[in-house]
Amino acid sequence: MPATREKSQLMSASEIDRTLVRLAHEILERTSNLDKLAFIGIRRRGVPLAQRLAKKIEALEHRQVPVGFSTSTSIAMIYPPCQTSRC
Repeated sequence: MPATREKSQLMSASEIDRTLVRLAHEILERTSNLDKLAFIGIRRRGVPLAQRLAKKIEALEHRQVPVGFSTSTSIAMIYPPCQTSRC
């Protein structure tokens, strides 16, 4: 019978929260016009991440950031694979 692997925890809940706050600050520092900021989460795991980042920015800036979602299929249709050697 094959041995089962234990799942390892990469980050604790507080480490994840701290990382999201840092990401939110980085996004705010690099965004000159917050009116043009929106998050698009790729379905399944990307959607909750986009929502959590939007909430962090809302808490910091007291303004809402629109959040949408997409599937990996529609992203692939928007951004087709690169056909040149300069990708």
